Amino acid sequence: MGGELVTTPLFDGKSSFISYPPLTNIHDDLRVELEFKPQSAHGLMFFSGGKKMKVEDFVSISMVNGLVEFRYELGTGQAVLLSPEPVSLGQWHRLVAERVMKAGFLQVDQGPVERLSSPGKAQGLNIHTPMYLGGVPSLEILPKPANVSHMFEGCIGEVLINNKTVDLSYSFTESNAISKCVDNSPCDRRPCLNGGDCMSNAEYEYQCLCKDGFEGERCEVVKDVCQRDSQCLNGGSCVEGQCVCAPGHSGPTCAQHSPYQYAAHFDNNGYIALPKAVFPRSAPDSPETIELDINTSSSEGLILWQGVDHGEHGKGKDFISLGLHNGHLVFSYQLGSGEAQLRSRRPINDGQWHKITAVRTGKEGYIQIDEEPALHGQSKGKSLMVNTKGSIFLGGAPDMPKLTGGKFSTGISGCVRTCPC
Repeated sequence: MGGELVTTPLFDGKSSFISYPPLTNIHDDLRVELEFKPQSAHGLMFFSGGKKMKVEDFVSISMVNGLVEFRYELGTGQAVLLSPEPVSLGQWHRLVAERVMKAGFLQVDQGPVERLSSPGKAQGLNIHTPMYLGGVPSLEILPKPANVSHMFEGCIGEVLINNKTVDLSYSFTESNAISKCVDNSPCDRRPCLNGGDCMSNAEYEYQCLCKDGFEGERCEVVKDVCQRDSQCLNGGSCVEGQCVCAPGHSGPTCAQHSPYQYAAHFDNNGYIALPKAVFPRSAPDSPETIELDINTSSSEGLILWQGVDHGEHGKGKDFISLGLHNGHLVFSYQLGSGEAQLRSRRPINDGQWHKITAVRTGKEGYIQIDEEPALHGQSKGKSLMVNTKGSIFLGGAPDMPKLTGGKFSTGISGCVRTCPC
């Protein structure tokens, strides 16, 4: 970028663009989080396209008449999602644009989540071109249905693809007419989450004053979602300041309906594969809860696993798991910067039913067995999100040593349920 290290690029709305290697592992789902400060009401912020065909797959994020537009084509018709309100020019904003198969979601700042599914039967996104930020080197790269005629004028800050940060400064393959974005204050980026107030205390430093119930450098850690059971909806209970949801419900306050329920008996190498939509990834400040009942006499074995896709090797990759070691429950997760392992105080392989609750919020986690006190722990490093692409496996998994990176070689013998069946 002109020989100068640019961590926050400024685009001129004319010939500016940055390209990065083509996206991978986004056929079934793609999540783009993007921080931006627009200077114009029109312009292409993000684009990735497929091969030139009669109907070309693509995904784009643009400014259109001051609104944020998320548009994608899977081969049988477009989905076009628009933010309900225009964004303020000259101010920093943050968007999350996500598609899971045909289903699309768009949220800008803390506004409502817009939802829409693409038409037709196609469910996969087939990408071939580089990933472009702020513009493209030629309008011929863009398929006509993308409906783009302006490039982006303004700044782009942090970019995450499927919860992994893109190194804007070093991982690009080509760039043009990029300059450095300059803010008046570090608080211009609105770094404080969950309603925290930002105070500038040096040229490039800030301090967040968090609202009650939140803590952390950016107020990203939820201390207390609840103080009493009545604040948890749909029969949920308040445990250690977090809502533990009844089967069939999820979310910070158990407001979301999760229809997946199951009860099964496993015998060592048996397993159930569930779609990853059963356990959607939450924002860093929202708890992810696993709740199930188990009855087993196994001393070792895999209870639940989500990590890489089947066929890939899981060693060193992000995952979240429940397993048994010497009869003790072990709740483990890897976010990319160090593994967390929370081990129950006592064994649970006594052939009796036990209720397991495992909760992760960013790096922080805890497990609870039955009504016993919760046991807390955290992962290492700065990473807050777990990037898992594969299905959820219960009771065991196919090709277990490879899938789990050698962490498990056998499943359990016993019963697992998420409803009192």
